[in-house]
Amino acid sequence: MFKLDNSDTYEWPVKFGTIDAKGRKQAHTITLIFKRVEREEFIDIIRPDGEPELRTGAEVIESDLDYLLRFVLGWRDVEIGGDSVFNRDNLRALLNGVPSIHRLITEAFVESVNGGQQRKN
Repeated sequence: MFKLDNSDTYEWPVKFGTIDAKGRKQAHTITLIFKRVEREEFIDIIRPDGEPELRTGAEVIESDLDYLLRFVLGWRDVEIGGDSVFNRDNLRALLNGVPSIHRLITEAFVESVNGGQQRKN
């Protein structure tokens, strides 16, 4: 029997890699708290209106933050400079510190909305 979960949020892992000072690969998994969205809102999130021409990396990061904060509400297993609080500044530091994380978070969100099924290209 299927029972629809009407909770407002859910947790989902995001896996990524970094390179340490000695050039070794480091695997990481963080847990994000995603907002549970209905299909209409999901479509609005993954198909945003046209983005204005961005000129600087800082403008791109601010746009990325606005986008992610539409569905990322918190995290576990993340520490930024000794601070584990989820907020815009710490999310900005994560985006700047792990350049691929924006794409990986977005892919993880889409995967979670699809019931854990990875999206095919």
